[in-house]
Amino acid sequence: RGPPPCAPRAAAARRAMPAPPTADSDSEAEDGPRKDEYGDQFEDYGFLKRAEEHKKAGNTFFQKERYEKALKEYDGALDQLITVAYDKSIIIGKQKWNDVVVLRSTIHLNKS
Repeated sequence: RGPPPCAPRAAAARRAMPAPPTADSDSEAEDGPRKDEYGDQFEDYGFLKRAEEHKKAGNTFFQKERYEKALKEYDGALDQLITVAYDKSIIIGKQKWNDVVVLRSTIHLNKS
């Protein structure tokens, strides 16, 4: 007995498939550390993005007059920003830090 007639095509298809990526999405790029929009070294591990997402969700709930849910989302955003402020492994330049202060102030104003 020999291999089934479709075996050569299956083997060719396996050879044509790209190799899976070796690094996960959280790993650092090979070109070196990340930079922010100001050109400063930057690594926040996604905390700022999550803070922005919580703020946006809070704004959406506020527009729908779901104030308790909005407050919970704003608190979630502030929790993310507390981590940014105190976690020593997070690297943020002075200009980006000013953006964080403005974001935090805006969230506090949204809560009031």
